[in-house]
Amino acid sequence: MCTPGHATDASEQLDAAIERARAGERLRFVVGVGHGQCTCEGAAFEYAFNVEQKLTQAGVRENTELVYLSNEPELGDFGVGGMSFRTKGGDIPGQQWMSSLFRERGIRAITRAAVTAVEPQTIRYVQEDGSPQALDFDFAMLLPPFRGVALTA
Repeated sequence: MCTPGHATDASEQLDAAIERARAGERLRFVVGVGHGQCTCEGAAFEYAFNVEQKLTQAGVRENTELVYLSNEPELGDFGVGGMSFRTKGGDIPGQQWMSSLFRERGIRAITRAAVTAVEPQTIRYVQEDGSPQALDFDFAMLLPPFRGVALTA
């Protein structure tokens, strides 16, 4: 997702996939980062939970699998080496907090992954150990790496 047009297109495709799930199809939704050097995992995390909520509100969550695909070494790293969250019960490491949220919502996480290609209905990626993988999908939204704007000096 790089432009407002991409966002509009993704929204329309998400709605179409939800209608397919309503008709009884079992679908896989993949949300994550689209390159091994992406640094905005938080936006993908937020989008994954927004999709999960939309699937639940549409009454189709039981017909869907939601996968979070990330280059993070572990959930909760967010590209900054992890965070901790202060609660009334004390500090909770980001990995523990994130893992509990994913379990609670039934979202499968794939970490240490670098996407190498996106084909129609298939994402190809390599794991940190170099092993090539493929993940089929019915709907996917992957964030691109930030490039910034061209500056003239």
